[in-house]
Amino acid sequence: MSTIENIVKSLAYATEHNQGLHLTHEEVPALNACIAELERRAARAKELLQDEMGDWLTVEAIYMPDHYLQLKQTIDVLDGGGE
Repeated sequence: MSTIENIVKSLAYATEHNQGLHLTHEEVPALNACIAELERRAARAKELLQDEMGDWLTVEAIYMPDHYLQLKQTIDVLDGGGE
């Protein structure tokens, strides 16, 4: 089991039993690296979606075709908003 899987398992247990979670000096860098990789992937996904939308990025949502509206909503989620 990977370090990240162990952290997730420990976090689930701590949450279920209303306990705190302490990470080791080895787990913290692994967790930070995983977070950084996920952030990099999300940023790359957002770039690809924005490239796909092209000029439609500047158009009001009400005038967008459904396909582009869905892409715009996905970009909003990646930005931390939307649903």
